[in-house]
Amino acid sequence: MDSGYDTIATRLNLATVLQALDQYSEAEKVLKDLQEQYPSDYRFDMQMAYLPDRPAPHQRMAQIRRNTCVYRTNLFVVGIVDMIVSAVAAVVSAWIPAQQEKS
Repeated sequence: MDSGYDTIATRLNLATVLQALDQYSEAEKVLKDLQEQYPSDYRFDMQMAYLPDRPAPHQRMAQIRRNTCVYRTNLFVVGIVDMIVSAVAAVVSAWIPAQQEKS
């Protein structure tokens, strides 16, 4: 910002544009510089709250795919456990009357 128009508003707008371009670390740097220069101004903290604590969009898609895979795996395991429990219940329900007949 060497053009002589380096104002708080201009730098806040720069941080907003950097956020829109997914350049979060650069936006954070601009906002932290402003915080150091103007510690009593709340606007920088407020805008930093909009910086994501999550990965970039392509990394989020990979995370969604991993979560979906884990979800499907969990459903598969739950299905197998359900079948085992049903089989054990069937064996036990057949065994109990047989034991009652013996006594």
